[in-house]
Amino acid sequence: MTDSTLNPKLIAAGLIDAFEGRSKVTREDATKFLQEYFMVRLPAKRLKESEEFISQIEEKNRNNADFGRTESGLLYQIIRPGSSERPTSELDKVRVTYVGTFKNGTEFDSSKDTVEFALNRVIRGWTEGLQLIGKGGEIRLWIPPDLAYGQYGRGNIGPNEALVFDINLIDFTPAQTQEETPAMSPGM
Repeated sequence: MTDSTLNPKLIAAGLIDAFEGRSKVTREDATKFLQEYFMVRLPAKRLKESEEFISQIEEKNRNNADFGRTESGLLYQIIRPGSSERPTSELDKVRVTYVGTFKNGTEFDSSKDTVEFALNRVIRGWTEGLQLIGKGGEIRLWIPPDLAYGQYGRGNIGPNEALVFDINLIDFTPAQTQEETPAMSPGM
């Protein structure tokens, strides 16, 4: 998808003019434009695209019994509910395999092997979504930008990107059993 505010022919002509010393744009104007584009226009455009994507997913799955929407706006489909034991705290540690994709289906991250982490160490969409299934469960999450990496993005994830994750919850360790310390007797 081409961005209408960045015309490649004009950019090429501008580069040629700059190299030949006849630039019509000052360095300050160019810097100001690029800063405004990457800090304002691009995030606004991506937010609109992400909102449309989330809305389309919700509409498409309106009659799907395994599909849901949380109060925060997280969309999910429970593929396999797993056991009745589920993570209930952000301090719980989970063991998972997963695949993360952009709206267009392009994979940006995945785990080939099982990975483990505490739920308070991941994006909010994961923290919330993994508490919806039990051990052995599988879930698909459509995560709006504010529950993912927000307006700034991170690494190869741009600003205001909605993300899709397929996650298998292999196992989890409740927070209260992670740091069990022996009870002290009154005489100690």
